[in-house]
Amino acid sequence: MFNLIKTDGIFQSQEEVNNHKSSNGTIIQPTAGPGDIRYVDANDDGTITTDDRVICGSPWPDFEYGLNLSASYKNFDFQLSGYGKAGVTIYNDTRRYISIFQDCAQAPAGYDYWTPENAGSKNPRLIYGDGRNTLDYCDRWLDKGDFFRISSISLAYNWRRPAIFKNYVDNVRVSIAGQNLITFTPYKGYDPDFKGSLFEPGVDYSSYPSPKSVIFSLNISF
Repeated sequence: MFNLIKTDGIFQSQEEVNNHKSSNGTIIQPTAGPGDIRYVDANDDGTITTDDRVICGSPWPDFEYGLNLSASYKNFDFQLSGYGKAGVTIYNDTRRYISIFQDCAQAPAGYDYWTPENAGSKNPRLIYGDGRNTLDYCDRWLDKGDFFRISSISLAYNWRRPAIFKNYVDNVRVSIAGQNLITFTPYKGYDPDFKGSLFEPGVDYSSYPSPKSVIFSLNISF
């Protein structure tokens, strides 16, 4: 399970920072400012520490499924195979790393960061080398990992005893096949079906995506 600190939106004003208090009146994040992430003080001790971690998700899917289809019509035949997972959570460490905005790390393309003029953004303000918004043990880096992948699809035409070669050729088969061409998923990383670590399942450390391929083939039977 993912045992992380929960986030609760972004502070929009200094007043919100000052009002974010524990039950005994302690300001929980006194060094925060507008545009910073609001963290949940789960144990209500007035400060954010690793003791505030709670279960936020699971790398284990609720169920896995597969699909195999085949059809033929006259000289054509078609095959499709796919598989997927549902109810799975991924810790996207790739997104975390490129979002911390330090050293020479490149910020993700298309990210919409908080500014006073852009207060509706879901991403906190950018502060070089600042750790307030980049805790690696918070649920900010969790992504929904459900997916369905068409792992293989093929279409073939069988030309039986072609007239121009009927004395020499029994069958000509022409086909085109694709592998891993389409994956339906809300996951923001490269590949929701990555091979994770044995000891850290569900953690995507910039895993290489599954290769896509298109194969053309010609088979001749004499």
